[in-house]
Amino acid sequence: MADANEEKNQQSQSPDPEVDAQREDVPAERDPESLVRLCDELKQERDQFQDRYQRALADLQNYQRRSARERQDLVERTKVDTIEQFLFPVIDDLDRAIQAGAEHGYDEQDALYAGLTMVHRRMLELLRQYGIEPIEAVGQPFDPLYHEALMHQPTDEYPENTVVQVVNRGYIADGKTIRPARVVVAKRPADSETQPQ
Repeated sequence: MADANEEKNQQSQSPDPEVDAQREDVPAERDPESLVRLCDELKQERDQFQDRYQRALADLQNYQRRSARERQDLVERTKVDTIEQFLFPVIDDLDRAIQAGAEHGYDEQDALYAGLTMVHRRMLELLRQYGIEPIEAVGQPFDPLYHEALMHQPTDEYPENTVVQVVNRGYIADGKTIRPARVVVAKRPADSETQPQ
């Protein structure tokens, strides 16, 4: 029996040719160093995919914000364009009617004139509700951002390059000019140009 135990011990201690053959057949991929390299490569690939995902997500969020902003801008621009196309001409006509009425001696006592001024005030209030304000121009220095000069008028009443008359009222919204005021600008009279100072 001792011989059998010794034989078993010798077999377990001696290298088994089949086990050795299996160890040699182990692919290099299962080698610990190659597994570490493979793991590192997979981590890099994962990091690249994660980076691409985060960039794509950021691009999508930026696109959504930009689209929402563009939609809002389009709504605002459409609103302003509609007001400019349909309401400004009516207000211009009311301005001229009120000015002509005042030149002919009408005042708030006259029902028609009072009605025109009331409608005019209401329309300007409506514009203010939409954030649109008229540009105050008479007596102001000419500014091409807010005024469009239609002509120059010689006068001593105002300094040179000052707005003396508004032909069509201008409007601004959020600090931006929607329509410049069409104005007449003061210039020095011809006789003051020839006189030395």
